[in-house]
Amino acid sequence: TASSLTARTSSFGSDDIFGVESNGSTQYVAVGELGKLATSDDGITWTQRTSSFGTTDINAVAFGNGVWCAVGAAGKLATSTDGITWTQRTSGTATHLLAVAFGYSLFVAGGGSTALTAPDPTSTWTSRTSTLTNFWGVHYFKAQSIWVAGQDGGTTGCLASSTDGTTWTARTSPFTALGSVQAPFTSNTSVVVFGNLTAVSPVCD
Repeated sequence: TASSLTARTSSFGSDDIFGVESNGSTQYVAVGELGKLATSDDGITWTQRTSSFGTTDINAVAFGNGVWCAVGAAGKLATSTDGITWTQRTSGTATHLLAVAFGYSLFVAGGGSTALTAPDPTSTWTSRTSTLTNFWGVHYFKAQSIWVAGQDGGTTGCLASSTDGTTWTARTSPFTALGSVQAPFTSNTSVVVFGNLTAVSPVCD
């Protein structure tokens, strides 16, 4: 429960943490401001690593098929097989990448109006049409085999969904402004997303 959460020393100092991901068994990776990246095997003790981003913000990180993928400002994108040693890759865009997720044997990354996909994040990324003007958050919902993406805090609260991560369909959202696609939950029948302190279910057909 929330009442049992314990504060830990992140190793980020006063710099913001923008994302954290687990490989589901042995490791966590956290990313954030000024290119900082840290790993932990228990979520308690964190060690800073050399991210290969320099001082460029790292906005999100994902894990899939044995590979970590981190994305950041100015289109920077890096991969790692162990979460410790990172290699910069070519994303094909200079747009700030704000989100990345793995599912359906596919990595999906996005930022601005740009959406990118790659079965192998160490190889070539393909540009897709996302229907969003500012791609902010993306998640894959295994139970329903769909992707859901949302834009940032503008005025339209846009959502989009996809059954393959490549072709996106705009969805009607009750949000007047969507902070991002956050705290997702899924069941066999519905998906719940949060934007600004408001929740809705379902958001996709």
